Amino acid sequence: MISVLISSFNTDVCHLVRDLSCQLRLLRSPWEILIHDNGTDEDIRRVVAEKIVNQENTSFYFNQTTSSRSASRNWLARKAKYEFLLFMDADAGIVDENFISLYLQSSSPDKVIVGGTAYREERPIERQLLRWKYGRLREAIPAKKRNESPWSSFSSFNFLVHRSVAIKIPFDESIQEYGHEDTLLGMEFKNWCIPVLHIENPLYHDGLDNSRVFLDKSKTAVRTLKHLIDSGRVDEDITLFKYYSYLKKVHLLGFMSLLFKLTNQLLEKQILSSNPSIPLFDLYRLLYLCSLKS
Repeated sequence: MISVLISSFNTDVCHLVRDLSCQLRLLRSPWEILIHDNGTDEDIRRVVAEKIVNQENTSFYFNQTTSSRSASRNWLARKAKYEFLLFMDADAGIVDENFISLYLQSSSPDKVIVGGTAYREERPIERQLLRWKYGRLREAIPAKKRNESPWSSFSSFNFLVHRSVAIKIPFDESIQEYGHEDTLLGMEFKNWCIPVLHIENPLYHDGLDNSRVFLDKSKTAVRTLKHLIDSGRVDEDITLFKYYSYLKKVHLLGFMSLLFKLTNQLLEKQILSSNPSIPLFDLYRLLYLCSLKS
């Protein structure tokens, strides 16, 4: 009845698989866990393969000619056997011991169900503070708030979808770099009039990048967004685009681009500090977007 699909990139998923298996064994219906590792770290791959080789209903695959996270997820969807597909990222952690049953209670062939993202209360080490603070302020959003704009709040970190929908509306594999696979898939669900229901059933996001890596990834995501803007593939449901569109309308893109050149080093120093400001990080990304040429 349910296929749990984990897209991984050099991540040890053994603990996550163990916790999921404990819940899945309580079901009175068929289940499977499929893991696809698109990374290149042979040591991690060997450890994971050895630990889960004899795990019940669990299969581990790697580098099946896929080149991106979107391709990896689409490959898993095609490989899955069962009716409902539960997608999650490899760096997730279980919050609720009823995680699987909560999803199945809400499952519907006609809806996409999004459980949400949570971050642990414990303050991480200093070099992970930017990712932790950003996640808690911008990603750990209650279901009630997410349901106010269901499609633009869509996140592929943790969601359930009927297999027929996943096959009909796959992840966009043209996105090769980091960022905005969620944006495009949420918009596709909107275009196809597929309801997205947000529920309180989060997973912890445990794979915290260090601040420099997260800043670089965020800049890559902004460049991806700029490409989508130029090709007319996003609308103003995307907050960053909404502000960009306004600044363009009032002819301030040139000024904002100059401001980025003058302040980016100071902003980066603050963002990478021991007390990063998330509003300043938001401003940095907007200024960077304004500085990019078509």
